[in-house]
Parts: sequence; structure tokens; C-alpha cells
Amino acid sequence: MAREAIGMSREALLAFLGAQRWVTLATLAADGTPVGEIAPALLDGERLCFAVARGSAAHENVERDPRVACAADEFPAYYEIRGATAHGRAELRAGAPRLGSDWVEYTIPLDDVFSFDFRKVRAKG
Repeated sequence: MAREAIGMSREALLAFLGAQRWVTLATLAADGTPVGEIAPALLDGERLCFAVARGSAAHENVERDPRVACAADEFPAYYEIRGATAHGRAELRAGAPRLGSDWVEYTIPLDDVFSFDFRKVRAKG
């Protein structure tokens, strides 16, 4: 049996990510182990921006291997769970730093994103 199509439309995805202020950032440690931490984030057009503390393990990980994943979700109730995970190669964010010199800011394009919206399941019930 095929799974229900519960992914977000591009418009819904951009609205969802635009409302997020934090993401779970996944980076790769030197030995290839995935490492997760919470990072401040914002949407800038079709790019997701996130920041890491300068000199932190996450900063070192991104500089060594720019492959990252950023996950955001909200779950006020089961049939209202929504989330998205974006995968990409982090690039230094252009322009003036938003958070000051203690932070390094990166962006990833929204080319490889998985999203889900459980409200679509409820609507079929």
C-alpha cells in the first residue's frame, strides 16, 4: 500500500521554515560520526541560514566537511506535527553578521528537502 502524500508544497515549506528561529544542525565529526546541536536559523529567500559559535566543534566540523543537515519541526498535537529537513553544503553567509563576531553564519540552498505535514492525514479522516 502506498504511503499518503504528506509533504509540504514549496509555498508551505517556505512559510514553515520562515517561521522557525532554531534548527537541529547535523554535522560530521572528524571520524565521520554525526553530531547534532541546536543552532539559530532564519530563511533568506530560497536559502536556509544558520549560525554556529566561532571555534566550536560545529564550526570546526563545517569548515572541515561542509555537508550538513538542518531539521525543524513543531508538534502541538499528533495531527498537527510538521517538519522539514534540508541537506546541503554549507557556504559562508554573505553580508554583515547578524549575531556578532562570536558567530559564524552559513547558508544552504533548499534543493534537497524532505518535509511532512500530519495535518494532511487528519484532513482525509
